[in-house]
Formats: sequence, C-alpha cells, structure tokens
Amino acid sequence: MKKSIINRSIAFHSILLFIVLSSPQSLFVVDTDEDKVIECYEKYKAAILNDRGIEAIKYIDSKTIDYYSDILDKALYADKDEVTKESLVNKLAILRIRHEIPLVDLRNMNGSSLVVYSINNAWVGKNAIIGLSVRNIKIESDFATANVYKDNKNIGLKYRFYNEEGQWKFNFIFMLELSNLIMKQQLNNLGYENEDDFIFDMLEAVSGKKVTEEIFNPLLRMTCPINVPPAKLNFYSQNSKYIRSPPKIRIYRSY
Repeated sequence: MKKSIINRSIAFHSILLFIVLSSPQSLFVVDTDEDKVIECYEKYKAAILNDRGIEAIKYIDSKTIDYYSDILDKALYADKDEVTKESLVNKLAILRIRHEIPLVDLRNMNGSSLVVYSINNAWVGKNAIIGLSVRNIKIESDFATANVYKDNKNIGLKYRFYNEEGQWKFNFIFMLELSNLIMKQQLNNLGYENEDDFIFDMLEAVSGKKVTEEIFNPLLRMTCPINVPPAKLNFYSQNSKYIRSPPKIRIYRSY
C-alpha cells in the first residue's frame, strides 16, 4: 500500500514536471504592456475579420474616432470646394458616405457608430490584415510602436498604439498618408487624368449605383457660420433663416 502511494506521487510529480517544461507560459504568464499591445491588435484583427464592429471599436483609440467624426461632419456639411481640398483618401471616404448611407441614418451617427458601420459593412479591407502580426514593441509612456510582420516576415511598417485609461488601443490614422500614396499610384497606373473620375468609378464599382456631380452637394445646410463665438450662439438659434437648432459649429482637424 505504501509503495503504491509512493509510485502515485512520483507519477504526479512527473506529469507536473512535463507540463512545466513543455508549456511554461501557461503557468507563468507575464502580463506586461508589451503583451497587452499584442493582445489589443490580435483582438482588433479578429473583430475586423469577422465584421464585428461593436467588438473592434473597443480596441480603437480616440484619435481614430475623432478622425471619423470629422469625416462624418464633412460628409454632411462640406460643399464642393471644401471636399475638393481634401486628400484623395479623405475625399473618397466623404463621398462614399454620401453615396451609400441614407441621410436618415447619418443624422443619428457619430464617429463611433460610423466606425462600427464601416467594419460591419466591410469598408475596412480584410485582405490587408490577413496574416499580419505585431512584434518588437517599443513603449514610451502612453505611446507604443510595433513592427508589422506578414507571415513572419518584417514588412517595414510600424503600427501605433496609445494607452487610454489603462487600456492599449490601436491607432491607424497615421496609415492614411500611406493609403493616400497607394491610391494615387493606382490612379496613375490606371491612366486616370483626375481624381474625381477615379473616385466615381470606384464608388460605382462597389455600390453598383450611378454617381453624379450632385454627390458634391452637402447633405445638410449649416446652422450658423463657422467658428461662431459662444455669446452669439443664442442669436443664431433664434434667427429663422438658420434652419436647424441648436446650431452646429464646424471644427476641422488636419491629419
């Protein structure tokens, strides 16, 4: 009986030793900021690949949400001159919103819900992130960068992350400049002479609907002039020639 107990104890210790040696990370998890950055990106990527906008937005930083808020504002209110001044990638985003999302829905949207809509409707390309991973995390206070790998090969890009209220979140605004360059290359390679023709053809290809020059018209009229001092807001909200109340102040950001 005593010998049986000893043999059983030896067996248990052997099994435990095997587990420790073969899978140390399962027993000794180091939950560092580097780990959390990687976890943030992996959860973001999984949500994108499964069209789960509500889940993905948990891992997207406020700077990105602010960018979408600005694009939504311009889709609603910017006139042709304003839209034309935008970068190619921004112009495409503004006009696609006007072309594909009904105004009744846009009225109830904000930056966050526009992000969710974009992900749920596959506006955020899945193919571009398949096989991607982040490594070599560098952290400076609440900011982090990570090298991007494609199928275990460093592709020379760095992603950015920000720590917001204790949670690392992904920022992809800085990638817009790269996206803009890629789109311009495509435009030139395909022989387009101007951006508008290129954008119109892209919108028609993805939506199956004809695009006309009317797409440059703002969907809503401004409620009051831009940059109105707070003291004058009451005047504009009471003046009948301004069609909506409360008035909307336009705040533009550059990225």
